[in-house]
Amino acid sequence: MGAHYSIISSELHRVPTPIVRRGGLVNPAAPGQSFARTLAKYAVQDTDGATGPAGTATSVDPARVDHLLNLLRAQASPMPVHVPTASRPSGKPDSDPGNDRGATVSPTGPAPSRAAIDRLIKQASQKYGVDPSLVKAVVQAESNFDPGATSHVGAMGLMQLMPGTASELGVSDAYDARQNVLGGTRYLKRLLVRYNGDVRRALAAYNWGPGNVDRKGITRLPSETRTYIKRVIGNWDKYASRPGAVA
Repeated sequence: MGAHYSIISSELHRVPTPIVRRGGLVNPAAPGQSFARTLAKYAVQDTDGATGPAGTATSVDPARVDHLLNLLRAQASPMPVHVPTASRPSGKPDSDPGNDRGATVSPTGPAPSRAAIDRLIKQASQKYGVDPSLVKAVVQAESNFDPGATSHVGAMGLMQLMPGTASELGVSDAYDARQNVLGGTRYLKRLLVRYNGDVRRALAAYNWGPGNVDRKGITRLPSETRTYIKRVIGNWDKYASRPGAVA
């Protein structure tokens, strides 16, 4: 299964959702192979832990099937969907000791409380010099404080980091609340610096991508991005006017 995981780990963890094209799902990690076939390989565990000759006994791993279903539900939803911790495989994805390419997707232990998330926001804000009320407003707009949220485009965790952004920020587990908030706050600070403190432009870049903002400006933003900015600014005003909102 190691070879299969090298495809699946890249697709489902580093780029957690398939591409939707006419005719169905396409696996960008292996464009010539049907995504359904790849998923089927992921769901089946060879009993000897390796891909064997025809006739090798196999069994379906329910945990993998559950994980795939949750990821596909997330893809089908226009809003972030919670992927339960129990359905995210932790540690190395198979028994192959040489297979280090699968990302660890699951934090251990229970999800942090809102108070714990507030403390993480305060710590990250102090570390990177960002208004904690703004960071909290972004967290609310992005995931509604759900560390296990996964969007239909594959953004993950509290601040909805895309796999490439998370990797570039050094976030190895985007579902780990501490790593996610630190990485997301660092990224938000980077955008604020890039746009000379222009919060609206930075938020547009956080949602739409800095490349789009640089090329097209913010005078004609997509409706989703306009709604996003309005929501974050509203949350920011609410938290900023409430003493102790981020204690």
